[in-house]
Amino acid sequence: MCAWENRKHFKIRIAGLTVEVNDLYDVVRCRCADYIVMDDEPAQLTIGGDEAAVRKAQQWFLDEEGAEVSMGEAEFACIAHPMYPQLTRFGALWLHASVLEMEGAAYAFTAPSGYGKSTHAQLWLEAFGDRTRIINGDNPILREMDGVFHAFGTPFCGKEGKQVNTGVPLRGICFLRHAQENRIDRIDPAAALTLLFRSNTRVTPDTLEAHLRLYERLVEKVPVYVLHCNMDVGAAYVAWEGMRPR
Repeated sequence: MCAWENRKHFKIRIAGLTVEVNDLYDVVRCRCADYIVMDDEPAQLTIGGDEAAVRKAQQWFLDEEGAEVSMGEAEFACIAHPMYPQLTRFGALWLHASVLEMEGAAYAFTAPSGYGKSTHAQLWLEAFGDRTRIINGDNPILREMDGVFHAFGTPFCGKEGKQVNTGVPLRGICFLRHAQENRIDRIDPAAALTLLFRSNTRVTPDTLEAHLRLYERLVEKVPVYVLHCNMDVGAAYVAWEGMRPR
C-alpha cells in the first residue's frame, strides 16, 4: 500500500531525464516509487493519464490476454507510450528488451512479446547467481552520454516488475531466436540497424530521421548479436561466452 500527498502530479527521473507524470490512478505512483524525485528541477518530458487511452488499454488486456485489469493497471501499462518517440531529443531510445548487468556492463536481450525474454533473463540468474542482476525486464531506455551508450532501468518493466533505478554501460544487444541447439553469432552493423529499426514500434514520421541517426551511432558503438537458443541454462553460458569482453 502506498500513501501519497494529495497532489495532481509528481516527477520521476529516468535515464537522467526529469519527467512530470500527471496520473489518474495511484497505481502509477506506487509503481514509479523508486524513481520519484522531490526537487524543483523543470521537467524535460511530460506524460499524463488519458481516460480514453486507459479504457483502450484495459480492453486490449481483455481481448489479447483474457485478463481483466483495473483502470490503474491499464493506465500504468500505457502512460509512458507518448514519451518514447520524444526520447530522441535527448540522445535516447526505448528498447523492448530484458537487460541484465554482468561485471559492470549491460546486455540487452530483445524479442517480440511472449518470445522468452524474461525466461532467458531467469536463466542468467540461475547460471550466474549474484554475479548478475536484471536492470529492466521489458522497457529499458538506452541513452548516449559522453559518447557511451548506457542502459537504464525504468519503472515500466513488464509483468514481473523487475527493475533497478540505475544506468550501466551497454556492452551488447542480442536478438533471441528459438532453436534446438544454442549458438550465438555477431551480426554486421548494417544487418543490426535493420533489425533494431524494425523492432521499434514507437518510431513516428516526425522522429524517423532522429531515430535513424541514433541507431547508426548505436550499432557503431555496441556489438549486436543473434542468439539461437533453447530454454536450457546452457543458453545463458553460450550468450555470455559470445558477448563477454575479451
